[in-house]
Amino acid sequence: MDLGKKIYELRKYNNLTQEQLAKAIGVSTPAVCKWETGVSMPDIALLAPIARKLNTNVNNLLSFKETLTAAEIQNIMNEIKKVARHKGLNAGMDICYQYLRQYPNVDELKLRIAMMPSMMAHTADEEYLEDEDKFQKLQEAATVLLEELMHSEDDTIRMAATACIINKYMDQQRLEEAEAILQKLPKQNFEARHLFPSLYLMKGEEDKVLECLQANMLQDIQYLLGDIMGQHTVYIKNKNYKKALKCAQDYLTLVQIAGTTAMSGNELLVKTYLAMNRIENATKYFLDYIDEIKNINGKYHNTFYFSHIADKVAVVSSDIEEDVRISLYKYILHEERYRVLREIKEVSDKLEQLNYMLFDL
Repeated sequence: MDLGKKIYELRKYNNLTQEQLAKAIGVSTPAVCKWETGVSMPDIALLAPIARKLNTNVNNLLSFKETLTAAEIQNIMNEIKKVARHKGLNAGMDICYQYLRQYPNVDELKLRIAMMPSMMAHTADEEYLEDEDKFQKLQEAATVLLEELMHSEDDTIRMAATACIINKYMDQQRLEEAEAILQKLPKQNFEARHLFPSLYLMKGEEDKVLECLQANMLQDIQYLLGDIMGQHTVYIKNKNYKKALKCAQDYLTLVQIAGTTAMSGNELLVKTYLAMNRIENATKYFLDYIDEIKNINGKYHNTFYFSHIADKVAVVSSDIEEDVRISLYKYILHEERYRVLREIKEVSDKLEQLNYMLFDL
């Protein structure tokens, strides 16, 4: 809130001089000048007289708002990301907390801010490379916000926060707490969303049939990919490479069927062949994995199975796509298991091209 700027704008709008405003509310002209330049703030007892003289109310004078529109929240997040990219994650988080103090009851803003440390982690390399504890404190602060949001009155916010907090607890090895939350979640025997396509088909509303089926598939495919990835992890751990390879191949096939470049299909194959010490095969899919990172696209218009809902699916902004590319690039650049692949000339050349694309254009 910039009270001084607000007073200045309203004074000008009402064609008042600083002297006229000062005289009307019983203060000196220099006092009004100091308010408008941010040197000092008016006494709380003067807020109502100032508002009346400027033909407004105290809420407007203080720029008080109980909530924010989706567009306003997005503008705030764009501002925060811009600062984080140019001045570092710490500077970006400082602005986050300023907005949280202004709008402590806007749950959607709180959720977006809670996810910032993870989303913008790639900006923190230089700041926190030698101070991992400092970055962990940011993550812990985000965890506290998510714990608060688990009690939100908004069902969507509450569910999103619950999913995020379970993942954070698992990352922090707080496994018993994660399991306790999972055990409390309702286990539904069926979901109504799978009945709507049949209903709309009977009504002859074919556009709605396609919308429902594609929306269901988009949601279900995420779960299916996660389940395949989980089985792959178990098989790799148990050195059952035949089954791990089957999971990795099916995972890639499913991603290709989905037709969206928002998902990576090659990483599991890379991990499998590395575990089997088949470097030539791992290299082939690692090169494809790098290409996937280059071509990440959160839009669905060119897909077959999701084209009918492309305009209704939340479109990932180009800024977020760029953030994901940078995070994945830095991950494969520093991941120890990929060291042997990075030493291969064809791979290092392609990584250099990706680096140029991300940072030198």
